[in-house]
Amino acid sequence: MPRNFKNKKNADQNLALIAVVLGSTSFFLSIFTGIPAVIVGIIALRRKAGNQAQAKLAILFAVLSTIMWALAIWFIGIHFFKAPLSQQYSVSREDYKRMTATINSLKRYKHDHGNFPACQDTDTSESCSDWQRFMSEDPNLIKNQILFLSDATSVPSQPEGTIVYVTKAACFFNTPTLPSYLRDKNDYNSGPSDDTVALVYFHAKGRACYSTDQEFSD
Repeated sequence: MPRNFKNKKNADQNLALIAVVLGSTSFFLSIFTGIPAVIVGIIALRRKAGNQAQAKLAILFAVLSTIMWALAIWFIGIHFFKAPLSQQYSVSREDYKRMTATINSLKRYKHDHGNFPACQDTDTSESCSDWQRFMSEDPNLIKNQILFLSDATSVPSQPEGTIVYVTKAACFFNTPTLPSYLRDKNDYNSGPSDDTVALVYFHAKGRACYSTDQEFSD
């Protein structure tokens, strides 16, 4: 038997073992060893080289580790990126309807008067004449305590039930930010106008942000 053929046959016998080692390490190194494990395992099966059970086990390890890593990444993504959005859906249906009705009423106010209520940072819902006119035109709106901020890129935590009215801001996740920032970061296909406001509602499970550049159904 030619020496080269004998060496090749001996090398093939190790394919299944190599595959199972790669498959085992894929639980720690993810696709970096998982993909090679699948490739080597398939080659071992096709050539019937080495222990076929090891080759199949290697492929199984690679598949399981891929699923494990995919789930881990998904959960991390939900925690760091989607959790703020999910808080918005933690708002009760009644509160959601009242908040979206408020946003739609703000849009109607702007259509009728040419601008959103122009309150100052020191105003409260009792002292802001624009807000009083806004509320008088639609008395069915929520009457929680309202705080007013201008050009805010963040809103400090507030007691449950508080609404923060932020001028010249749009919602990025559940945090208001300047529309110019959103345009610069291409977070929207066409950035919202500077002429927009946001309401941040503090509820039992967190906060929910609603901005006038969003479309809501009452």
